[in-house]
Amino acid sequence: MLGKCNKCSNWLDTLIEETALEESAMWYEWERVEVVVPSASKKSSNATKVVRKMKKIFKEGTISDVVESLQNKIPSFLQHVFIKRQQSSYFQEKLTNLDKEEAVVQVDFAENYACRYQDEIQSAHWHQEQVTLFTVAVWTKGTGGEDNVCESHGMVSDEMAHDKKVVAVFMSRVIDNFVTKRHPNVKQVYVFSDGPSSQFKNKYMADFVQTLCKTVHIQWNFFATSHGKGVVDGIGGTVKRLVWNAVMTRKSPIVVDDAQSFFQVANSLQSSVTVSPLKQKEMNDISDSLHLEKCFSEALPIPGISRFHCIEPGRNSLSCFLYSFQSQMENRPPDVYPYECDNSVSNSPSEEISDYNEDEDPSRKTNVNKHRSKEGKAVCDSDSESPSGEISESDMEEESDDGEDCVEFVRAVPTQSLSTTNIKSHSKDCDVRQGIPDELLSLFTKNLSFSLPYYLSTQVQAIMQGLIVFSGSKLISLNDLQSLVGNEDNPQDKWLTNFVIDEYFKLIQSASEGKNVKVKPLSWEIFEKGQTLLVARHLQQDESPFIQDLILLPCNTTHSKHWFLVVVLPKKKMVIALDSVAGDFVKPTTQKALDKMGSVLKAVDASCNLDEWAFFCNSKDDIPQQTNGYDCGVYTCLYARCLAGYGPMIKEECFPHLRECMLFSLHRGILHEIPLPAIVLEEYYAVDYLNKYYIGRALSTANQLVKFKFLHRVFDRYVWPGRDDIDNVHLPCVFFWSHCT
Repeated sequence: MLGKCNKCSNWLDTLIEETALEESAMWYEWERVEVVVPSASKKSSNATKVVRKMKKIFKEGTISDVVESLQNKIPSFLQHVFIKRQQSSYFQEKLTNLDKEEAVVQVDFAENYACRYQDEIQSAHWHQEQVTLFTVAVWTKGTGGEDNVCESHGMVSDEMAHDKKVVAVFMSRVIDNFVTKRHPNVKQVYVFSDGPSSQFKNKYMADFVQTLCKTVHIQWNFFATSHGKGVVDGIGGTVKRLVWNAVMTRKSPIVVDDAQSFFQVANSLQSSVTVSPLKQKEMNDISDSLHLEKCFSEALPIPGISRFHCIEPGRNSLSCFLYSFQSQMENRPPDVYPYECDNSVSNSPSEEISDYNEDEDPSRKTNVNKHRSKEGKAVCDSDSESPSGEISESDMEEESDDGEDCVEFVRAVPTQSLSTTNIKSHSKDCDVRQGIPDELLSLFTKNLSFSLPYYLSTQVQAIMQGLIVFSGSKLISLNDLQSLVGNEDNPQDKWLTNFVIDEYFKLIQSASEGKNVKVKPLSWEIFEKGQTLLVARHLQQDESPFIQDLILLPCNTTHSKHWFLVVVLPKKKMVIALDSVAGDFVKPTTQKALDKMGSVLKAVDASCNLDEWAFFCNSKDDIPQQTNGYDCGVYTCLYARCLAGYGPMIKEECFPHLRECMLFSLHRGILHEIPLPAIVLEEYYAVDYLNKYYIGRALSTANQLVKFKFLHRVFDRYVWPGRDDIDNVHLPCVFFWSHCT
């Protein structure tokens, strides 16, 4: 089914053999691209934000490119179909073979009901109240052992947040009121739902389900993405339609304008669905009685939870399965995360494990021990990716497989060193060791304080105020500079963009040329969005990548919103991932990036033996780690500097000054040394000299005094004065580095 064994025919192999792969081709491809749209920010009317949208993209290239793109998409599609069929079959199997001590429960949120009126004035249309409707279907065995009985329930509330707290309260009501009280003989409950990470499939609900298991044993199953429709959708539609018809036909005895009135009307109109109210205050009381805050705060990360479709709590552990039938298999060997490297873990952002091999390991399972240490918990908020591999709560739906999309159009020009017979990407996971080599640790040991000289700080302020035109790359916008300076209160406004990081890496490359050190950076767009052959083509432009000293790759995978660095040392045959929020294991995003780099090396040179290469990722103790939710991009740039010999590391509390220094470097197009000297001798500076501005050449420094040789202005020109214009000025009087030549 997954195309991983010899029993599955691969029609693409036949297509490759019979097709002229070098012929040009044009095709369309659905891709998730970034689009700049106006922001609703109140601080600025011109504020914008970047959103991701699916678009149909026209592409040009070769047949080889088309086949490779198809090869990259087919595995995730096969996995999606496999999971969909497995979960649907499991659901039907449980209904068909339902025991008298078992119950099947399906739950979901219906779309909120908008409280509209039959006779509605125009202004009321824009101020409609809404009602939350949580729908439940419960199947149990009939009293005489006959056919299954399905009970339909709906809970209405004025609480609009469909978050973990609300889900926990609703599920507590479902188990207590609709299962244990109505069916006291039930000992096993199979819960089925869809899998949005903000509602059902997250570490908080996985931890809370242990609380629910005090009365009955629960197994929670998740349908595949976009395949969670069922009876509960009919329940929600029926209840809302009945209430809306009553309103429109004037049969409603009261005005439906809130959750309570909705409940009264719905309860009086039909009897097939039991509707019960749950007010916001009552929800808060239940939340307090369940100690949800304590429960959620103690919830431990579950690596790769988005890829599992069945969770089942045990006495001291939580078992997670790729699909539900695995829970019924005998003699299943448990694998504790991280998985072994033989095709067992996916690093793609798709919902299923991309390299999962059913024939090799039909019982892939993860045990999450409830007594393990909490040290692996992420400290980075929405900026950073959790070491658990979880998706942030802001993602309303499960992620889709778009990690290999190529947003920008790049015409594929075949090169001699890229063999079309090597079109298949390297599929074997790299053996990643945690902990970087000792020979590199010394590059990160110095961790110094840093402050920006006053004369540079004033220039940065002038650039941000528009008094000085930013002379760096045209790709860097004012919004990019604002995020780099990081003066905003919102952490998200301090995230570095790929344009800033890409250009900063180019400065490292330029500075290294003077030291006869070969540094080659690849842009984020090329490595993260490009397919294997595309990355290989860019990597070997101008000269072979294997003669480089360093290859710098900024990584920020789809949905993670976290920067980390992958660096290749070809002469030492090393590939290293440096992460400022390292986990206690090899994170899936790290594994994916290193695997892709291994595939790129094979695409560049088919004779490259990856068994001779070493792949590493840092641990939390190897290099300085971030303690906030927005400095991962700065750390990525610092790591690159240190590896190129432009260290040291800078203390995190000094990053505001470092950010300004980075902006000034981008403005000048020069990688400035760290720490910066207070004054560079023989350079020209503007000086506030007795309330008049002069330009002078720095001759010497002593304590806080600088000796300048001033230029004398005649009309509109600066010329050397005939008299001796040498004087000492205090360092704070120097306000601008003119950088004349």
